[in-house]
Amino acid sequence: MLQRSRSRIPLALLLATTTAACEPRPPELEPDTPPAVTIRDSAGVRIVENHAPEWATTDSWTIDPEPVIVIGDPGLGAATEDSVHLIWQVAGLGRLSDGRVAVLSSGSKSLRLFHPSGGLSKSIGRAGEGPGEFNHPAYLQVLPGDTLAVWSDWFGYVSYFDTAGTVVKHRRIDVGRIFEQTRIPGQTPPERIHMPLADGSFLVIVHRDVPIPESDEFFRPDWGFVRIDTAYVAHSLGWWGGIEQRISRPFDPTTRWPFPLFGVISHVAAGGDPLTIYVSNGDRDEVHQFSPTGDLQRIIRRTIGPIPITDEERERAKVGILELNHWARREALDALPPQDFHPPVSSLLVDATGHLWVRHQAGRWSVFHPEGRWLGTLTIPFRGRPPWVGEDLILGVRTDPATGVERVEGYRLNR
Repeated sequence: MLQRSRSRIPLALLLATTTAACEPRPPELEPDTPPAVTIRDSAGVRIVENHAPEWATTDSWTIDPEPVIVIGDPGLGAATEDSVHLIWQVAGLGRLSDGRVAVLSSGSKSLRLFHPSGGLSKSIGRAGEGPGEFNHPAYLQVLPGDTLAVWSDWFGYVSYFDTAGTVVKHRRIDVGRIFEQTRIPGQTPPERIHMPLADGSFLVIVHRDVPIPESDEFFRPDWGFVRIDTAYVAHSLGWWGGIEQRISRPFDPTTRWPFPLFGVISHVAAGGDPLTIYVSNGDRDEVHQFSPTGDLQRIIRRTIGPIPITDEERERAKVGILELNHWARREALDALPPQDFHPPVSSLLVDATGHLWVRHQAGRWSVFHPEGRWLGTLTIPFRGRPPWVGEDLILGVRTDPATGVERVEGYRLNR
C-alpha cells in the first residue's frame, strides 16, 4: 500500500498538466522558424545566403499574360506595304520617358523609335562610318534625358543622339590606350567591347594562356573581366571560367559537337545607382557584387538544390542548335555526355531600378534586391537573349523561324 501511494499522481496536478498540454504554446516558446536569409561579414565582404524567397510571405511581382506592346508584326505594315515596320537582328532595346520604344537593328543598321501601338515614330541613322552612321551597331543605351547611345562592335565609336535624331556627341574608342592597360606578360588583350556601362566606361574580356587538354574532356579557358573607365584606366574584376568546350583534332562539328547542351559560362551585368557590377562563374548559385573600381562588396548565394533537366528541354536544346548551325548533325548531339542539371546561373541582368535578375532555367529568373536578398522567381515569356526590364515593362524579342523576321513584345510588370 505504501508503494502504491508513492506512485499515485494527485488528480488536480494531472488535470493541470493535461490542460497545459492542450493549450497553444506562447509565441516565445515556439520553435524558431529557419531564416529566409542569413547575412554575415567576412574580411570586409558581406555574404548573403538566401534559403527561401521573400515572396513566400509577401506579395510577389507578376507579369501580365498578354503583351501590351507588339513591334515588327508584318501585319502592321501590310496595309501600306511598308517594310520599315519590320525588324531583324535586334541588337538593343529600351524605352523613352514618353513611352516610345527604341529598337537598334544591326540588320538594317538603324535606330528606330516606335509608338507603343507599334507604329513607326522615327528612324535614326544609316549605314556608314561617319557621325550618325552605323557600320556594326552592337549596343544601345537609353541614358537620362532620353539620350540614345549607340555603340559599334569591336572598338569603333559611340554616337549619342537626341530623340529628334540629332547627333549630340560622337566619340571614338582609343584602342591603343586599351592595349596599354591590358597587355601584360601572359595575358592577351581584348578583341572587343563586351558591355558598355551607363557612365561611359565599358567592360572587356582578357585572356591568358592555359594548357589545353589533349584528351576529349571539356574544359573552360580563363576569362578576365576588366572595366576600362573614361580615363582609360583598367580596373580588374578577377579571373573567371570561360565557355565550356572541348578541342577536337581535327575539328569536325558534324561528328563531334564541341559544346555541351547546357554548358557553363561566366556572366556579367551592371546597373543601379550607384553603379554596381555583378559577375558569376556560372557553375555555382553565386553572384559577386563589385564596385566600379573592382572592390568586392557582396557575395550573393542561394542554398537550394540544382534544377533537373527534362527530356523536353534536352530535345528543345538540340533542335535549337540544329536550326542555328547548318553544319551540326543530330548524331553528334546525341553522342554528347549526358547532363542531369541546369547550370546554376545561365544569365544576369540589372533592371532599371537596380534589381539583379538571375536566370537559372529557360524563361525562369530569380529577382534579388540590390542588397542581395532573394525576392522570388518569375517566368517571363522569352527564352533566349536577356530581355530589357524597366520599372513596369519587360521588352523582349521573338523570331519567326520561317522568315527570320523578329518581333519585339512588351509585357506589363506589376511590382
